[in-house]
Amino acid sequence: MGWTSTDAKYYKKNGKVDVKAECDDMFIDECKVLKSSMVGNTYFAAVYYEGKVIAMITETSTKVDDQGFNFHYKGFSEACGSYNYNCPKGILDLLTPTESKWANEWRQKCYERLAKKRNPDSLSKLKVGAVIEFTCPFDCNAGDKGDVIRLTKHENWKPYAKRRSYRWDDGQYKWATTMIPDDYVVINR
Repeated sequence: MGWTSTDAKYYKKNGKVDVKAECDDMFIDECKVLKSSMVGNTYFAAVYYEGKVIAMITETSTKVDDQGFNFHYKGFSEACGSYNYNCPKGILDLLTPTESKWANEWRQKCYERLAKKRNPDSLSKLKVGAVIEFTCPFDCNAGDKGDVIRLTKHENWKPYAKRRSYRWDDGQYKWATTMIPDDYVVINR
């Protein structure tokens, strides 16, 4: 499954591509979009298709390529085994039961992510200065497998950023949140 590139049809008042409108429009001929949402650069939709409500996931990009196209997308259904589990609850709750193993696994992981986000000890809810600790699950620059790693949450300072961003580090190495195992312990909130 590759990317498709095209000229955008929908624009916001500021001149930027209206990605949600572009994605909603893709499904008009084949199915009915019941609810849709953008999470970062990913479009999620609950669509009515052949008597069922299924999830559609579309990764998007809006930069001009060498042929002048300014809207790029890669879409697939939940049954294709997406690794993006950021689907909003309102969309998940509209989906009808399915026999698809991959779709059911994807839905379960989306619900698990939502539950994790509600946890007061989730990485995103911990404040700047919080300290976590875990056993390193692999060999890396910051330590060997089995070493105890202690990380502190810091704010990235970007003067023109539209929103704040954060990083976890041990004083020497930065850690992506995706590299931090789920079994970390909060040492200091």
